[in-house]
Amino acid sequence: MLGKIMVGKGKLTSAEDYLNRAKMYFDQGDFDKAITDYKKAIRLDPNNTDTYIKRGSVYERKSDYDMAIADYTEAIRLDPNNADLYCGRAYVYDCFYSYDNDYYKAIADLTEAIRLKPNDANTYYSRGHVYRCSFDYKKAITDYTEAMRLDPTRFAEACLRALSLCKKP
Repeated sequence: MLGKIMVGKGKLTSAEDYLNRAKMYFDQGDFDKAITDYKKAIRLDPNNTDTYIKRGSVYERKSDYDMAIADYTEAIRLDPNNADLYCGRAYVYDCFYSYDNDYYKAIADLTEAIRLKPNDANTYYSRGHVYRCSFDYKKAITDYTEAMRLDPTRFAEACLRALSLCKKP
């Protein structure tokens, strides 16, 4: 489709055109060109939450966590009831702030995601991970236990492994 766009029209004209080419650049590992095209897509369609998420993912791959967080924050501004956006930003906070042992922002985002989507075992597992990394073992155990309760098939083994790493509260 992209080749057709470029050959048939001679240039890209829509946000979708830029999104398609950005994905191609991303798949080729050319992150700077992908970001450039995501910026152009955003200029043409500034309310497309998915574009911010995709550009944020590119920034993550480049270890530019501040920019990734900014894109997730904008996506959350556009769609504040989407639990997955809070989980995405929490992941970036966890990667970035884990070096400073400062996990409160990841925990806050995961807590909001749980409020919006209270039966998502993955979010409890993720928050349990952040609590464990921040040495709050009591809360980690609570979240791992809830993840196992909500989805025992998927999370039992991983939670049991994680629980074994927790010291007694």
